[in-house]
Amino acid sequence: MQYAEIITPVRKALIALEPTGWDEPYQRLFDQTDTSGWEEWLLYKENNFNNLFQKADEKRYKERSGFAVIFRDIVRNGGKGEKNGKLNIDYISHAGTEWEKRNNVYAPKNGFYVPTNDGIFHEGTLIPFETVFDKKEAIKRLEVFGILKDQLSRFYRLERYDSDRFVGRSFYPVDFYDGRFDVGANGRPSYSGYDGVASRPAYGNPKIVMKADFSKK
Repeated sequence: MQYAEIITPVRKALIALEPTGWDEPYQRLFDQTDTSGWEEWLLYKENNFNNLFQKADEKRYKERSGFAVIFRDIVRNGGKGEKNGKLNIDYISHAGTEWEKRNNVYAPKNGFYVPTNDGIFHEGTLIPFETVFDKKEAIKRLEVFGILKDQLSRFYRLERYDSDRFVGRSFYPVDFYDGRFDVGANGRPSYSGYDGVASRPAYGNPKIVMKADFSKK
């Protein structure tokens, strides 16, 4: 299996180019990966979306049509309600791993996510700073920042969160509502297997059956 190496302030990691587990339940897909959405986004957009990681996605789309990927990220109620039309949420990246981090951010309404002077997503998350509903406006914003309109994609969240939801992305650029890196912060952990959804298996992820810490006496 081929991997992309990525180094961020959080960790140095190897991310599989090919997802696996196409018919597995969401919880199992979540459990088998340690990839955060932020890591996948950084790899996907490298060199202005011209790289082996992105090309692997294009090839996969041609072979099997649309697909989606589950990350090791969770979204839950942030506790502060809405502010200026944005919903406060806790975004837990690398949930349940040694790299877990809680990001308390405000998520905009569903729509096309667009670049801003601060970037596209809050660092460490797949929560955009801004979304717009109008497609022409979104394309114009992309082009101002030198991004091809082919990368136009959407963000989806719930109106409110009463339980944990998995974060994922889909690749299905077929009509007005779908793109190459659509972000969904709404996956139920209880969802059963679906052939179009997978996750990227963790590299060297051994099954730990015992831990013993003798560092403190």
